[in-house]
Order: sequence, then structure tokens, then C-alpha cells
Amino acid sequence: MRVDQIVYTLFGNNLVIGPHILDQIERLRLLLPERFRRCRMDDLGCGDGSLTVLLEDVFQPVRLRGYDVNRALVRRARGRGIQAEVLDLNRRMPDGDLAVMWGVLHHLEDPKGCLDRMRRSYARAVVREPVRNHLPPPLELGTPLSGDELRELLGESLSGSEVHIFQDCVFAFWEAGFGGETN
Repeated sequence: MRVDQIVYTLFGNNLVIGPHILDQIERLRLLLPERFRRCRMDDLGCGDGSLTVLLEDVFQPVRLRGYDVNRALVRRARGRGIQAEVLDLNRRMPDGDLAVMWGVLHHLEDPKGCLDRMRRSYARAVVREPVRNHLPPPLELGTPLSGDELRELLGESLSGSEVHIFQDCVFAFWEAGFGGETN
């Protein structure tokens, strides 16, 4: 078992949802295109569900499902009323209308492969990833990418994504057949 899996099993995936995450949620609320609201939403990498309930307020989905690789976190998410299932995104991808992936890519073995599967399985996707700077983010497990690496990855796998950098993270909004340029 990897260090991040042990920490998440013991403490959950969000020890504290601090002001910087709440600021990012508010930025998401402002940036989110209206057509991404009131969809059937899947939170890919829902963890313990503490962030999922905040995302639910922003997206106002007509249906919400959560997926995570960690059984203990899935049990906690279910305890928060989320329809959650154990799923390893490195191996399999559900399908649906809207995929939301908050801070998950940098934990995966093959982020590009995961994004490619997500593109084939969903009509829309929202990805939020931390950006690696010269100093590691506090308490950030996994291997965050630089802003340039994230732009390249998103450009390859989710071509036409609308990409925004905010504080120490990147937001990407992608929709099948919606051919905007990556900015």
C-alpha cells in the first residue's frame, strides 16, 4: 500500500478543507458554464465525500455518483449520503454525462490514459488539478505536474478544453464536440 493510501485510509482525503480550497470552489462557481449544471454527475476520485458535497452545491446535479479506489473512503462517502462505489480509475472508467475530477490526476499511474478513457466515456468533464511550483504544496500527496505539463496533458487528451489557472491550481472544462481553443 502506498503512503497516500495509508494516510487517506486513516484520516480521509481532506484533513481540513481550508480557505484555499473554499476559494477554489467559489472560483469554480464563477467559471462553470451553465450547461455543466444540472447534469448526471460522477465525482471520479470522490474520496471521503467531504469535497463532493461542496461540489454538489456548485453543480446542482440531477444525479450524483462517486467513485474512489479506497474502500474506507467509499464507506465514509456513503455515510455522507453519496452513492459511492469502489473503482480503480487506472483500470476502468464508468460512463455518463458529466465527469468531475478534483485533484486526482497526480495520484494516478497513467493520467493521460485516464483522461483518454474519460473523454471516450463522458459528454462533459471538469478537471481541477494542483499546480507544482518550486515548493511542494503543503500536505499534497501524489506527484503534481507543473502548469506547462498540465496544459500539455489536457491539450493532448481533452482537446478544445477551456483552461483557467487560479492560484495554485488549473481548472479545465471539456465538452464533446465543443471546439474551443485551450487558452
